[in-house]
Amino acid sequence: MKASSKFRETLQKMMETTPLDEINVTSICEACGVHRQTFYYHYRNIYDLLDEIFLGEKVKDMDKARSVKELILALVGYAKSNFAFLKAAYSSSAHDIVDSFILSKSMTRLLEVASTAEGGSLGKGAARLLARRMGSFIENEFSHVFRDTDITVTRFERKMRRFAQLTQEMIYPAMVRMAEEEGGR
Repeated sequence: MKASSKFRETLQKMMETTPLDEINVTSICEACGVHRQTFYYHYRNIYDLLDEIFLGEKVKDMDKARSVKELILALVGYAKSNFAFLKAAYSSSAHDIVDSFILSKSMTRLLEVASTAEGGSLGKGAARLLARRMGSFIENEFSHVFRDTDITVTRFERKMRRFAQLTQEMIYPAMVRMAEEEGGR
């Protein structure tokens, strides 16, 4: 296994039991059985490693999502599978890295959903505006729920499923209308 893969895997496992702010390069290297210099050959710091983890993450069923609800539920599935890791990241100074991940995944898929919804009636500018707004809305909700220090997987799933349903029924249609009215200006 390559050193960079070992580092990624080790950090994710460590974060399941230890807050990120309590993990240092030395402890990662000891767990991997490599020298600190090897770590710094690949990364500038732990946050650089965490960035790489999220850059390579795949969200199951994200590419199949044909609605905002399906998109949110794909992210919920990913979060359930990686709950301890995400909770540790949100509880640290690296929460912005997780926010960027959720925003990026949401916006990318939403752009396609918005462009093809209702026969592609939204222009490119309006579709981009809608994807950016909805992506930010989704990212903010994930962040809000994960910052609840008492959140459990069960409560997380229940809250986010309700959020997905309400977003599909009320928020998304309202944001589509706004994007259409503004015309992507």
